[in-house]
Amino acid sequence: MLINVQDVKDFLGITVTTDDDKLMPLCQSAQDEAENYCDRKFDGASRVEYHDGEGISFLQLKNYPVKAITSIYDDLDREFNAEDLIAATDYTFVPEIGVVELIGLVFGNGVRNIKVTYEAGYGGTGYDPVPYDLKQALIQLAVAMYLEGKAGVNVFENQEIVYRPSYLKKEAYKVFDRYRRMA
Repeated sequence: MLINVQDVKDFLGITVTTDDDKLMPLCQSAQDEAENYCDRKFDGASRVEYHDGEGISFLQLKNYPVKAITSIYDDLDREFNAEDLIAATDYTFVPEIGVVELIGLVFGNGVRNIKVTYEAGYGGTGYDPVPYDLKQALIQLAVAMYLEGKAGVNVFENQEIVYRPSYLKKEAYKVFDRYRRMA
């Protein structure tokens, strides 16, 4: 998970543990909602994807930034044996956007005949750090959910800090738009 309870509490200025059990699932819900909206996963992890080969030399991975590509297979029979493995010297990739391009080759025309195993995402050991704007947007979304759960309140605690849930969501989604996967 890219944010935690303490991140949300820091944003709200909460120092007590009273609502910690309510905040944890909201952190995960905010990330789930953002990932669904952006059509990609953000946590750094190993991924396996299957793509249709279209007789072209490139493909767009669903998740990025890409840390490393473990293997790429092109097999019309979808058995993905050793002879179907594309050598690492036969492709290159752009980590920031997850585009893989074959060098002097094209992927075969087929349905789910391309299998890619790779490492991608943010956070954790060896992965890119979580971008500040993305982390803030996730926190804002979790805060909006928390405030809505508090009967849709628009003002928090002693009226010194004003947060409108709809405004926080709107601002979060402006950031998420920059992380949306383009099909």
